[in-house]
Amino acid sequence: MQYFTWHLAGGLTASTSQQHSYVTVGDLRPLLVNLYAKVAPGSSAPLTLDINDDGVSIFTFLPNMWTRGPVRFRSVFVDARILEGSVLTLDIDQVGSPESGRDLTVQLVCEEF
Repeated sequence: MQYFTWHLAGGLTASTSQQHSYVTVGDLRPLLVNLYAKVAPGSSAPLTLDINDDGVSIFTFLPNMWTRGPVRFRSVFVDARILEGSVLTLDIDQVGSPESGRDLTVQLVCEEF
């Protein structure tokens, strides 16, 4: 198993390439995404995330979060394979409203192909 984790401290803002990028070692199959926020996104709009493989979303449906605490997201992934040498990035496409959410951890779990 390989785990790719992003920790975003403080208030969240919508933008691309949050924090840092990962370069994959070996071919991988994405299994699930774990989300955790210490402060919940607002109730009017969810926090919506995207993980990109070389700039292209890995998801058929983007993960979103309405509540604080842990959320496990098993998605239908666009492609069942992330190739060796791919660059993985995290985007926040939409923040919650009226609260954007705070102190977010996002973890992509993959198995070796």
